[in-house]
Amino acid sequence: MFVFYGRFHIPCLIRLLLVTVFANLIVFFQLLLIILCQWFLFQCFSPNVRNHTQLSYFKDLLATAQNIGSG
Repeated sequence: MFVFYGRFHIPCLIRLLLVTVFANLIVFFQLLLIILCQWFLFQCFSPNVRNHTQLSYFKDLLATAQNIGSG
């Protein structure tokens, strides 16, 4: 491990700290993006969510009205 003396010691430490912080932030946001994409895809392709869309709601409503009218 090199020991820095003089006026370059503090800027090197600050640069190292900033690089480490930004690298950790990049990793954090990548993981957050992956989790949100997986959640979104699960919401789109989940059978429970897909069967309760507005279109299927109106289809069920029309089918119920036809059954009531025919009975």
